Amino acid sequence: MNNLLLELKTIADQARHEDASFDSIRVRLKEVLHYFVLDCIYNSEFKDMIFYGGTCLRIVHNLGRMSEDLDF
Repeated sequence: MNNLLLELKTIADQARHEDASFDSIRVRLKEVLHYFVLDCIYNSEFKDMIFYGGTCLRIVHNLGRMSEDLDF
């Protein structure tokens, strides 16, 4: 968990240094959280859950869209 917090802080600091917009920073942080949650699910007893929806299309199929949630 500490690694996650450190990674989130690093991304936010870097984005602020780049003078990124608030929305851009929010999207970057959300992306890291999506990957963290997916990793937790994959490495648990729930690894057989079916991942679908907009975020699945973006992550698995590299579709250029942003989705707010993870659908299972």
